[in-house]
Amino acid sequence: AKDASRYVFRHHTMLIHTSSSTTSQNDLADRVIKLWDKCAFNSPTGLTDLEQLWEQDFSRVTDEQTPEALCPDHFSELVPYLAEAIELIEKGTRCVMVVNYSSKEAPDFGEEAVWKIIIGGNKLSRGYTVEGLTVSYYRRVASTADTLMQMGRWFGFRQGYQDLVRIFLGVSEGKKSDVDLVAMFKQVCLMEERFRQEITRYLRSPGQPRITPKQIPPLISVIGQLPPTSRNKMFNAVVENRNYGGRWSQPTLIATSVGGIKNNTEVFQRLLSDSHSKKRIMLGGKSASASKSRNISSDSWVFESSTKDIISLLHDYQWLESKYKYPTRPADIELQIEFLRKQNHGIASWLVIAPQRKTSYGSPLKLKGVAELSAKERGRLEGRVFQNFGEPAHRVVAEFLADVPKKAEKENLVEPNTATKELAGSHQGIVLVYPVREHQDEVLSIGFEMLFPKNNLGFDVNFTVRNKSEVGSVIVSV
Repeated sequence: AKDASRYVFRHHTMLIHTSSSTTSQNDLADRVIKLWDKCAFNSPTGLTDLEQLWEQDFSRVTDEQTPEALCPDHFSELVPYLAEAIELIEKGTRCVMVVNYSSKEAPDFGEEAVWKIIIGGNKLSRGYTVEGLTVSYYRRVASTADTLMQMGRWFGFRQGYQDLVRIFLGVSEGKKSDVDLVAMFKQVCLMEERFRQEITRYLRSPGQPRITPKQIPPLISVIGQLPPTSRNKMFNAVVENRNYGGRWSQPTLIATSVGGIKNNTEVFQRLLSDSHSKKRIMLGGKSASASKSRNISSDSWVFESSTKDIISLLHDYQWLESKYKYPTRPADIELQIEFLRKQNHGIASWLVIAPQRKTSYGSPLKLKGVAELSAKERGRLEGRVFQNFGEPAHRVVAEFLADVPKKAEKENLVEPNTATKELAGSHQGIVLVYPVREHQDEVLSIGFEMLFPKNNLGFDVNFTVRNKSEVGSVIVSV
């Protein structure tokens, strides 16, 4: 028998969050109650459904994620406890609790054990803790990144039952069914990750004066289509230029029209045609991180270009038409152009690398007089822009080639092969090129990622203000 004495779970809850409307929440509660009664988990049919769920999902996930976890060998071991679990869930008047400003049935986690399906809206979205949360069902659309992040309450460590956590997110939400919440949460997490990276640039050095919040410029880079917060909370400051040394640029809001895609293909045709050298090389070697090691092999076309050529790439490339009518471009791309044009960055050259697949996803991209580049399969967000272009293994190789300092918490190339070692340099940037499509028969788009090499400029971000008459104001006047 397995020792369960060290695991005591007082609360077991499920969260359903689909709308801010109290009427919708009450209607949903009635639907959930009817569905619960229809399932009849204590009947022979209900037990059969639970056993099937156990065999197809829970036991397999537990074995894969946490094989050492406390887990029954057979579903039959759980059956004696089902009646007690159902009784706890149905305790009181019903299996659900509606939590909103007009409801009087909010759970009191400090008073008694709570085993319930909790339905709510705005009250659940900001600062409300649902204890013992195991299952989250979420379909509500948010208009800003900070609102969406505050709703992501399912993350965290669940000692003893982390293998039981389940999250269900809508991928066709909103009035037009065009909002992918999975993709949006990814965007928000990336936004926060980059924000944390920016904050580290302002760590106080010994003997240096303290930095006040008012001295720190805007640090949040917008990823995807969600603004960081509502306009009345936006800073009055506007970034004028910044140091990109040692940083990645991974833009995804690329053109989707036939004309825009054709233009971007021609832009890369010119870039690679004008490159100083063209060769196909097997890049890679042995990589290692704190948790694993592996061998990386990346069969790649490698081209050598100048900073002038890369500026032309960024200048001529076209972006998502609904947001950026040519020649308008994303603010971060504009700043990168200014950085390459005006800053003493010391970049001597750029390696433009096109990693190749063994088998192209659909017909390859044929660039006349240059090379034939294999296509990769990439999914789109909301049926339009691509989720991403690059791959982690390619970024590990790129960071070695650009001589970006190794970080203990990340994967690093520790034993590069000879070809990779010979290409490495401390003053060269990297551009990773990816011809991509969502379906094999559609026109190829070309996406890219850029890695800027380290420099000696320091971590300065220079900024100005939108409203020159309000230089001291941190909030935009509305």
